[in-house]
Amino acid sequence: MLALLLAAQLFPAQARVPFPNAARIAIVSGKLVALANDGHGAIFERDSQGGFREARAFTTAHNASSVDVADLDGDGTPDLAIAAQGELLIFLRR
Repeated sequence: MLALLLAAQLFPAQARVPFPNAARIAIVSGKLVALANDGHGAIFERDSQGGFREARAFTTAHNASSVDVADLDGDGTPDLAIAAQGELLIFLRR
């Protein structure tokens, strides 16, 4: 709770995005990628009111333990890697 209060003081402009069971996040090219423990994921983009809107939903494995962003295929665009339940899921952005 203290961390939330401190963040609110340091960053007065806030946006709250409903995403039940949110567990992991990553930032990709200015977009927010969120993963839930139930295997659902979503990509959020900024909207014209200064908040975020869901741009795309996707499904991954349950209980993602890690998410990271890197250019995995060398094409100059960021890709997404998710570790979950003994497998690595790779999403290439082309």
